[in-house]
Amino acid sequence: MLGVGSVVGTIPALAESIGLGQHTGLIISAWGFTYLLCNIPGGALVDRFGFKRIVPLAMLLNVFPGLLFLVGRSISLLVLGRIIEGILEAFIWSGIIGEVSRSSGERRIVDIGRLFIATSLGFTIGPFIASLLQKLAVALPFLFYMLTSIFAGGMLLLTGSEYWIQPPPGPRRNVLRFKFSPELFLALTVGLVESALPALSVPIASEIGFSATDSGLLLTLYYFSGFIGQYTLKYASSGVEGSLYPYVALFLGLVLFFSLGGFLKLIGVFALGVINATLISRAQSLVTRTYEDNESLGSGTVNFSWSLGYSLGGLIVEAISAPASARIAMILALGLLLYLVGKNLKWEKLH
Repeated sequence: MLGVGSVVGTIPALAESIGLGQHTGLIISAWGFTYLLCNIPGGALVDRFGFKRIVPLAMLLNVFPGLLFLVGRSISLLVLGRIIEGILEAFIWSGIIGEVSRSSGERRIVDIGRLFIATSLGFTIGPFIASLLQKLAVALPFLFYMLTSIFAGGMLLLTGSEYWIQPPPGPRRNVLRFKFSPELFLALTVGLVESALPALSVPIASEIGFSATDSGLLLTLYYFSGFIGQYTLKYASSGVEGSLYPYVALFLGLVLFFSLGGFLKLIGVFALGVINATLISRAQSLVTRTYEDNESLGSGTVNFSWSLGYSLGGLIVEAISAPASARIAMILALGLLLYLVGKNLKWEKLH
């Protein structure tokens, strides 16, 4: 994730430096929509052909979008690079989370939390490394991205002798069997919030009393509290996977965001980071349990739901006329309602 984090931190600067600043949104969203569409088929293919056959290859192939970012100076090449990256990342993340789920047993949610801790750390450090490398050359972080992709893919190939001794591909009818779960609404809600919060960070900072230039501190606090939330899974996994937790967590989040004003709203931001971190780990854990031997497909369905929310969150908050913090509370209320409806649907009739 160091390499991916460096790309996220460099794309806007590169686009601006080559006169494509007005297309930054298009370049960034090309990844999001591709990732959204490829998670479920990506997870299914990992289950069908094996983690060690798909994920290391996808990591190594990330060299090609890195090369397009490094030398591309047109909107078409940069968008193409982001599309390829989105496809490969869908394979990688559905596969990795599925493999962790498959090998974890009863400690599934704890191990998934540790994986997300590593992910968050990469997204925190990666942009910092990118900012240092950009002082030498604006496109240099993409070389770092290519090197980390080669290193990660190579390490996966070298760890374990079973790369060429994978089990035979599973029957297509089993691999592609999709299952509905109300937990997918939790992943959708997390995606909505994680898209809406950056979009509303400046007005929320104003509500607290911060300047617009300090709005990034809210996101730092949010992601830091996500670390805390994932770490607490080591001690509170049974509570987080309990039947009442989503109701309590979402209700607490919307009350804090709606009721606290001024500087105290930072408590709401911190709580939101903890809540979302634990909810996404819960969703991954519980959904992949229902996909025995097809855990990557299960992970792909959760990633799809998160991606769908992330794609829609910014658009939804722009369509709502209300104070910024109230809009976040409304999204949490929507998530609570969807989960409540989902828990009462007869999902077995939809399978």
